[in-house]
Amino acid sequence: MPIHDLFAIRYAWHPEGHSDAEMAFGGNPELRIEGMDFFIWVIVTEAGKPIVVDTGFYSGLAKRVGHSPLIEPREGIQMLGFDPAKVEDVVVTHAHYDHTGNLKDFPNARFHFGTTEMAAVTGPLMTHPQTRAGFGKRDISTLVGFVYDDRLRFLSDEDVVLPGIRNFIAPGHTTGQLALEIDTSRGPVILTSDAVHIYSELETERPFPVFHDMSDMIMSYRKIKKRALRPDLIVPGHDADVMRRYPAASPDLEGKIVRLDRNPVSG
Repeated sequence: MPIHDLFAIRYAWHPEGHSDAEMAFGGNPELRIEGMDFFIWVIVTEAGKPIVVDTGFYSGLAKRVGHSPLIEPREGIQMLGFDPAKVEDVVVTHAHYDHTGNLKDFPNARFHFGTTEMAAVTGPLMTHPQTRAGFGKRDISTLVGFVYDDRLRFLSDEDVVLPGIRNFIAPGHTTGQLALEIDTSRGPVILTSDAVHIYSELETERPFPVFHDMSDMIMSYRKIKKRALRPDLIVPGHDADVMRRYPAASPDLEGKIVRLDRNPVSG
């Protein structure tokens, strides 16, 4: 099987700390922890082809949701030496606003998206304000448009995205949340996206308090832990510790882009 390089691009953060209760269901409201980071990811194949995973949030929303952009996601891709307009494949792990906000930055890409997630975000579940919170009307409309433009490939709950890149469903946060298993030089890295937001969530099985189904989320933690060959091969979707645990892609990208295909340097 091909061996891929894997990068995490930190494009934004939530600067204010959170209480433990805000980060974990049943947490301690008196305990403060640091804010979250926001990432997109880039897989680089042996042939040097970039595959983008998620597209980040639209920066115009930042003030309303309390996030602080650091760079535009497309700028992070350019820092790795790739032109977003020439990217051919983008994987969307789920349809929340911070993962689908810049779909149009990839005008020549084919999008890979879960069948279960598409059914959820275009079905009766979205007729209630609470169950559609976190999803953007514009983004969902764009994804549906890609279907009619022959630019969207549906992924089943357990599928092969491309050689050396597998997806599996890890529901709970959303109905069709996908995780990716990517073959790298250090082993198959499981990129959880928002199936796991922070490391402690997985370790303690205390769900992040944004979820569609708590029991599914807990079972997904166990599924991910069982599937991983080693704990250090699991990478959560929003933990600020990711930037400390993994080496920078290059000295000038310190604090901006790290290599997830290299062994952790701490943690």
